[in-house]
Amino acid sequence: MISRKEFLSRVMILGQYCYTERGEITVKTVFTALKSFLQKDESKRLEGLLPSPLRELWQESPFVEVGYDSNKDYIVLVSKIGNYPYKAAAERDVKIVFAGIREFMDESTINELISILPDKEIFEKSKSCSLNGSAENFL
Repeated sequence: MISRKEFLSRVMILGQYCYTERGEITVKTVFTALKSFLQKDESKRLEGLLPSPLRELWQESPFVEVGYDSNKDYIVLVSKIGNYPYKAAAERDVKIVFAGIREFMDESTINELISILPDKEIFEKSKSCSLNGSAENFL
């Protein structure tokens, strides 16, 4: 079983952040945007797929009532919630969080998770965030 500390350490390494707290802020920003973007039933389903330590981070991430149109771009919402200076920075951090999540899920769970996400392509692209699709090489 993965611990919260291990997960945040992986996110920190993948993102080349200087401190673990930055990794936690990034994860909570991505999770807050997902919670706020998804329908309530999708949000609950996604929460149930996450390993326990990630589920705790999900539960700690607030729901933000943004009046956001679900037909719009999820990355723009991440950028808005996280106060990113530009969309590419938000997209990079989303890939990093998704790459970290990939490390702790089996393929069938990943496929179910992808079916819920508003931006399926970015989850697929997250494989390339780490060498050979695994942060293990850096730890």
